[in-house]
Amino acid sequence: MMQTFESRFRPRDGALLDLDSLVAISQAPGQVLQAQLLARWPGATSLVLEGLQISGAEVEGPPGTRRPDSTRDSVLVSPGAAIVTGPDGLPTLVQLRREESVPWPVPKLGSAVAGVLALLVEEQPESAAGGLTVARSRLRVRLGFAKLEQASAPHILPLARSIGNSRDWATDIRRLVVPEDPIVQGLIAQVKKLEGRVWDADPKGAVWDNAVMGRHWVRYQTVAVAALQSAAMQLHCTAMTTQERVRLLTHLRRQLRDSVEEAADILGNQLGRPEYADAYRSVVEL
Repeated sequence: MMQTFESRFRPRDGALLDLDSLVAISQAPGQVLQAQLLARWPGATSLVLEGLQISGAEVEGPPGTRRPDSTRDSVLVSPGAAIVTGPDGLPTLVQLRREESVPWPVPKLGSAVAGVLALLVEEQPESAAGGLTVARSRLRVRLGFAKLEQASAPHILPLARSIGNSRDWATDIRRLVVPEDPIVQGLIAQVKKLEGRVWDADPKGAVWDNAVMGRHWVRYQTVAVAALQSAAMQLHCTAMTTQERVRLLTHLRRQLRDSVEEAADILGNQLGRPEYADAYRSVVEL
């Protein structure tokens, strides 16, 4: 039977505090954060916990889509916190304590550029007075733009991504947000609005044509509205990651297709064209 071992710091009277013991201590916080990431988003290497939102007006498109002011030569990023994978391969908690201004990569184009606004950390060794080596390093948080294909790199946390005409930027890429966040409030408003559309919908669709639930149209409408209310309840009550919101909307759209297809089509259209839907593309393409 194969066995693997991990070092764990375990102090005992008279035990030697060697380098490996100190390494075990230093790795413990990263392992805790890694466990939290695995629990909420398997495979994720980074996650926005709060804030770190770009300035700009909210516009139609995938949840969290914003249009920054194209007359400015930079975009503002709000204070916030995130879990980001560091140079050592372990996640670390980073905080942006004040609003930061990030220049656009091509000043003449302003916000009309194709790319990703990303956050990453760099580790810099520190030394004491006289150049003495000390057992600590400084983590430097960097904000800047990267190419679209670089957004999936494990050491990069994407905060916003250009979509459509490149003047609109999707921000719900890798975020944990609470129900009060504008991203979730916008989704709740869309879901509640769909309820009215369901009750006004005419009997049609493949499920209706095949009489899957009989010939009483109100039964199909009731199933659809129940699915919408269930989704709205989850959005109201639970802080969710982007992946969890995508899963919720994917399941919701399946439920609507099995009852009132028109509502499923409307939900897909609200999220935008597949090539612009970004993290929500799987919902649109369903």
